[in-house]
Amino acid sequence: MRLITKYLFILLILLVSSPLFAQNRNNPFELKHRQQPTEIENTTIPETDNRLIKSNNPFDVVEQPINKPSSSIATQKSKNPKITEVAPETSKNYLFWTFFVVLAFFTSIIALSRKRLEQSYQAFLNDNYLRQLHRVNQGSFSFGYSLLYLLFFINAGIFIYLTAIYFNANLPQNFVSIALVCLGVGIIHLIKHGLLFYIEKIFPISKEVKLYSFTIMIFSIILGIVLLPINIFAAFASGGLTKIAIWIGLGAILAIYSFRSLRGLSIGSKYMMLHSFHFLLYLCAVEILPVLILVKIVLLRID
Repeated sequence: MRLITKYLFILLILLVSSPLFAQNRNNPFELKHRQQPTEIENTTIPETDNRLIKSNNPFDVVEQPINKPSSSIATQKSKNPKITEVAPETSKNYLFWTFFVVLAFFTSIIALSRKRLEQSYQAFLNDNYLRQLHRVNQGSFSFGYSLLYLLFFINAGIFIYLTAIYFNANLPQNFVSIALVCLGVGIIHLIKHGLLFYIEKIFPISKEVKLYSFTIMIFSIILGIVLLPINIFAAFASGGLTKIAIWIGLGAILAIYSFRSLRGLSIGSKYMMLHSFHFLLYLCAVEILPVLILVKIVLLRID
């Protein structure tokens, strides 16, 4: 009996003393943010730049410092990251009025000098008819041919402008920019005719030079007519059709220029072997150099 009483007394002491020892241990279920202020004040928190104090409680919500956006757009982006900036569409009203003027001018030319247009087409296809037409006009540019040549300056300038825009050239999109490009094309061709006139006065080949100058005008007139519908498609069609129109226009320019070069070789074939240096000098200075300068100017404007 005494032994049982002894064991019960020892067991009672252990049961009473176990909670006292348990109070000194860390409670894993105790939340730190519920600690008394005195306990929080005794702990030192290191100063960090926008760093957060991690909590053992996975359900503890910690407020994070958020930098205020500088504008309302930034606020919307922080709330919804899927919002993207959409660039405003460029208005094509200036292209509409440009082609309105070009078509009105082309209609006026057909009404005034339709015969000249038909003659230019026949001279483009037939070399003998071109020479005969040159003799009839005595190497001069009549008023009808001048209007058709001016139409080429306009259409060639518009095509160059649209091609530069298609290849992301940094050109102002307005009517003035188109007019300046057309003016540049006209100046280049007028300089070319001026050089041919200068060569005519220096060398005894005036007949051949006048015929070649007339050939340049005839082929340019046909190219201007071909570029008119191509420019309309390149300006107002969708992306795929615009690409097709641009490459068709470049192919047409290359084909007509190559055809014109063959005509020029046939005109000056009897002088080419005797004056090969002068021919090469003319080819580089008058035919190739202006094209390279124009391409270089466009490439410098591309982003």
